[in-house]
Amino acid sequence: MQVNPVFRKELKLGVRSARLPIVMLIYNSVLAFISLLVFYTILEGARWSGVMDYTSVIMLYIVMVAIEGVLLAFIVPALTASTISGERERQTLDILLTTRMTPFGIVSGKLLSAVSMIALLIISSIPVISIVFIFGGISLTDVFKIMLYLIFAAVFFGMIGIASSARLKKTTSSTVVAYGGVLGICAGTVLIVILGALLGSVSTTFSAHDIVGILGLILLFNPGMTTVAILVEQLADPSDAGIVFHEFLGVPQFLSEHWIAISILLQLLLMLLLLWRACGALKPRKR
Repeated sequence: MQVNPVFRKELKLGVRSARLPIVMLIYNSVLAFISLLVFYTILEGARWSGVMDYTSVIMLYIVMVAIEGVLLAFIVPALTASTISGERERQTLDILLTTRMTPFGIVSGKLLSAVSMIALLIISSIPVISIVFIFGGISLTDVFKIMLYLIFAAVFFGMIGIASSARLKKTTSSTVVAYGGVLGICAGTVLIVILGALLGSVSTTFSAHDIVGILGLILLFNPGMTTVAILVEQLADPSDAGIVFHEFLGVPQFLSEHWIAISILLQLLLMLLLLWRACGALKPRKR
């Protein structure tokens, strides 16, 4: 099987540079420091009270997943926002376009390289995540599922960075747009729902529950909410996991029961749209 030339070149450059081990060191150091801090806090509380609260172990698992998701949201756009704009600044993009590589091949090669680096980051954090196995309550299947979705969410963030890098000429501009896109999807959608709830609380026409039920649909594009849905499914009663979003957001029962599958499908469609836009930005214009 022929390997994508862009992927091969980016992979060699990535593993030979000092940036990858430095990023891995910072990523796992921050994750390990905060996780061990919470872990020792739990142990100290049990030592002084004489009672081991196993709900705090569940909280440790949630904190570790949240930290890893936030770190990926900060690191991945920085890794991918310069993939194509960097080629343009080095004046090597035009040479790359004169080869037999299609725009799709170039973008997919850059994306595959980013995916490999992202997967390596997440896999390297498994020993730190394994702290939760000391007390039990979390199965290996649960950790495997959340790791798979974190890889998917990181690829989603990476696709935002690659699309902005393909559309903009400067790395600085593409980095700002990439971070803005990630922040808008993760925090902006939540802010819109909160503002809708506040507007509904003072409105006489629509109730806050109705407005939140309509605006809550945009949270399907939010990887953070999908992660929350996976955690609820793993940690709560299976019969209650399907009605959480229905009760708190007012979304239809069907969407609440199939929130994970529908949100992943919509995020995948958005990734394909960004991929199509990135390929279109590299396609040579003909008069």
